[in-house]
Amino acid sequence: MNILFVTNKNINPTIGGVERSTETLASAFAKYYGHKCHSAYTQRVEAEPWPYGEEFLLTKGCESNLLSKIIQDTNIDVVITQGSDNVITRLVKDIRIATNTKKGCRFVFSFRGMPGFEIANPLSKVVLFRILHGQRIIYNTENLLIGLLNPLLPNVLLRFFEE
Repeated sequence: MNILFVTNKNINPTIGGVERSTETLASAFAKYYGHKCHSAYTQRVEAEPWPYGEEFLLTKGCESNLLSKIIQDTNIDVVITQGSDNVITRLVKDIRIATNTKKGCRFVFSFRGMPGFEIANPLSKVVLFRILHGQRIIYNTENLLIGLLNPLLPNVLLRFFEE
């Protein structure tokens, strides 16, 4: 089986949770099942070469065409997104369109986030304090908005898949 992981950045397992979980999955798929695991990303960071298959840098504005070409050329069976940042959310529709170009290709959207965040009170004093005091304003504002919009999130994601 050929698997394509689509992430915001190329995989460096020392950076964060999405990267570590992607590395762990790819390693297990390759070692225990003999699957070839490729990596497609939108931003290059310093990292060791991806040992499980090919790496692809997705150029902004050409993602759908590039993903379709990658899926066809490397005979991808499953596309897995890792993460839920703005870049991946923007790419969901392109990934869905690209997976439809190959018969039998499946798309798995894997939400990675802070455990329990969806049930935490996003208007907590801590988040508001951070925003008001200029601490990681964009990050904390995004978390605040995600928390406020969380009840709508499943419906929004389903619309990406239905079109």
